[in-house]
Amino acid sequence: NKRGRPRAEGTPAPKVVKTVNQSHVKPALLPFNTPIASVDTSKWLFVLDSVGVADFSAKPDSAALRSVKVELAWKSSKTYNLTLLPGAVTDFYGVANADTLYRNFNVLSEKQLGGLSLTIQSLKPGSRYVLQLLNGTVLEEERVFDAEMVAKKLTFSNLPAASYTAQLIEDWNRNGRWDTGDYFARRQPEPVFSKKLDPLRANWEVEAIMQA
Repeated sequence: NKRGRPRAEGTPAPKVVKTVNQSHVKPALLPFNTPIASVDTSKWLFVLDSVGVADFSAKPDSAALRSVKVELAWKSSKTYNLTLLPGAVTDFYGVANADTLYRNFNVLSEKQLGGLSLTIQSLKPGSRYVLQLLNGTVLEEERVFDAEMVAKKLTFSNLPAASYTAQLIEDWNRNGRWDTGDYFARRQPEPVFSKKLDPLRANWEVEAIMQA
């Protein structure tokens, strides 16, 4: 097994900062790997132009269980810096983040945003689904819904211009995420359907159809 070179004693871990585009009229969604149970905003540090921002709210998103919804009066064409100190977020299993996490939000103007109208066909009425809108590997939006008919139309607005992939999970156990199979229990992995959408341009709307 290959091992990386150990850091010298007292040398801090490299700071990894991810920058994402953010609509000026929508809450931000911070994605995590597990369902989030609680947040401690005293360990959330927002900074704009070197000044701390105190007027914000952050809470687990009931529609996207593995995300935290952040609401703030975003200023267009500005960049916000967020630092999450250890213990800022605790998941469903009682595990809090042990490392300091960083995220930059590049706030776009209205003319830099677009919209999407997505029709999903061949659904199973009565089944639950999770629709994830992915911008590369970044979760832009997530919708959880119960199919009432064989087709459903979802509308998204104020999206950053980008190339998106729609990923649909048939959520058999209704826990809001994709689950693998279990060979010994003879349980198959939950079905996942994906569709790469036409690139979304600024000040434009894309219409798309995908099959479940």
